[in-house]
Amino acid sequence: MKTRMKHYLLIDCSYVFFQFVIMGTFDLLTNHAYDFWEYVTNSLGIIGISIIFYFSAEMYKKYKQQKS
Repeated sequence: MKTRMKHYLLIDCSYVFFQFVIMGTFDLLTNHAYDFWEYVTNSLGIIGISIIFYFSAEMYKKYKQQKS
């Protein structure tokens, strides 16, 4: 696994954790029912989008190397 991919996943996991902590605390304070599945789908979507961006950037780099 490359270091850049590890950095992306680390950033994603920290974002997901802080989102859980901040939104969970906010919902406890405001007495709103926290929709757990909405949180899960948001987190998976964020991680999936960043993985797609990573692989598209890698493929673009390979394309530029072949072209030059």
